[in-house]
Amino acid sequence: MKKRVKHLFSKLENIDVVLIRNYPLSDPNFVYFTNMKKEDINGYLNQNVFLVLRSDYTADIVDAEEIKSHVVKCDSIGMNFPYITASDYLKVRKIVGREPIDVSKELEEIKLIKDYEEIKNIKRSCEISDKIFARMNELIDENKDEEEISDEIEYLAKKNGSDGMAFKSSVAFGKNTSIYNYRTGNEKLKEEDAIIIDIGPIYNFYASDSSRVFAFKGASKNMKKIEEKVINLQDLIFNAIKSDARNKDVCELVMNKIGDDRKLLRHCFGHDVGLTFPYGFKKIKKIDPAFDFTFKENMIFAVETGLYDENIGLRVEDTVRVKKDGIESLTKYPRYIEVIR
Repeated sequence: MKKRVKHLFSKLENIDVVLIRNYPLSDPNFVYFTNMKKEDINGYLNQNVFLVLRSDYTADIVDAEEIKSHVVKCDSIGMNFPYITASDYLKVRKIVGREPIDVSKELEEIKLIKDYEEIKNIKRSCEISDKIFARMNELIDENKDEEEISDEIEYLAKKNGSDGMAFKSSVAFGKNTSIYNYRTGNEKLKEEDAIIIDIGPIYNFYASDSSRVFAFKGASKNMKKIEEKVINLQDLIFNAIKSDARNKDVCELVMNKIGDDRKLLRHCFGHDVGLTFPYGFKKIKKIDPAFDFTFKENMIFAVETGLYDENIGLRVEDTVRVKKDGIESLTKYPRYIEVIR
C-alpha cells in the first residue's frame, strides 16, 4: 500500500490527506490502495467507512462518524469527486472550513502504470483467455447459437480461476461480425462463417481484453485477405509502441499506412486495461488520434485492430505491456484464423 500512496502524493501539491469513499458508491481506489483480495474487500462494501491516505504515506480505514478526528487539523483535503455524495462533500467542508479538492485526475493517472502485483494479476487473466481460446474447437458447433457459446465461455473462465468477466463475452457469427461491439444473439453457424470471440476474464479485480477470429469449416479467400491486413496493422502498432513514444505519432503512422482501408475502421486501435472494480474497465487512454499522451514502461493496453464492411468484420486484440524498447504481448494464443472442423 505504501508505494501506491507515495506515488499518488508525488503527483499532488499541498494536499495533506486524501479521502477515499467506499459507500454508497464503490470507488475502485479503495481496492487499489488497500490491495485487498476479493474475500476481504466484500466485508467493507456496505460499511460506512473512509480510507484515509496521508502525505506521510500512511493509511487507515476509519468509520465515517470518526472522520473529523482524522482531518480536522489538515489544511487541504483531496477527494475523488466522481465517487462521493453531496452529503460527503458538505460534511468534510464543514469539518475543515474550506472546500475539498478534486484529485480524481491524479488518481486515474497513477493507475495507468502498473506495479508488479497488478501485472501478475493481468498476466493471470491473459492465461485464462488463452485457455479459453484453446477450447473453442470443442465449444463451437453448428447446433449452438452465439448466446450458448458465450455462456459456456464464462463457465469455462470461472473453472479456470476467473472471478467473473469485465464485460459480457462477445460471440459473433457470420454477418454479425461486421457489427463492432456486438455481444451475442441467436445466430447459428453456416459453413465458412467468420467467428469473433472477445473476452475479458477478471482475476483478483484485474482483467485483460483479447479477441480471436475463428472460421467454421473453412476460411474464405476474402477472410484470409482481411486477416492479413488486420494482423499487419497490429504488427505496425506493436513495433511503434515503446516507452516515451507518443500516442499521436503511433496513430499517425498507422493512418498513413492504412490507405483506402481507412473507410473500414470502426474503432480506435486500443485502450488501457487493468482494475475492473466495481464493474468493467474505465478506459482512461485510447490508442486514438484524439488522445495526446506518452506511453510509459509498465502501462498495459489492449491493442485491437479490425476492419469491417457490410458483410464481415475481423478483429484481433492482444493485451500488451509497454517496455523500454517495445512491448511484451501477455496474450499468447496464436493470432491467425483457426478453422473449426
